[in-house]
Amino acid sequence: MGFVAASEELTDKLVYQKMVGSLTSSELTEKLAHSVLVDGSCRAHIQRLAQRLAQAQQQTCDGLEAAGMKVFTRPAGGPFLWAGFPRDDIDVQRVAQDAVAAGILLAPGQLFDPDQQALPWLRLNVCYANEPAVFEFLARQVQGKGLPKG
Repeated sequence: MGFVAASEELTDKLVYQKMVGSLTSSELTEKLAHSVLVDGSCRAHIQRLAQRLAQAQQQTCDGLEAAGMKVFTRPAGGPFLWAGFPRDDIDVQRVAQDAVAAGILLAPGQLFDPDQQALPWLRLNVCYANEPAVFEFLARQVQGKGLPKG
């Protein structure tokens, strides 16, 4: 289920297409969605989520920098950020593999490169990376306790 903000003329056309093109959704679900959108609780919820996300971004960036990582840029929004190691001799792919053994899931930048080229960055979700175990693991890698390339 979703909603569309559109002119009345376009809304009428969309409603017609919805009715002739598919089964209708539950009236209860539609009324619930309408109520949440009209009473403002959705907007308040989204604002609370945005505040929590901003706090997680700040804390994750601070934790990464305290662990000795380089944050590519502090994000202005969204759940993801990029962080790298201060040394070039650390194999990011191997760090990600070692992290799995420690119960930590890290995403090496290579996964996001169209050519799958090795990149010196990790892509982190601030909602999950803001954990002491993650920062401690990365700090050990920065301190040279990670495996070198090769």
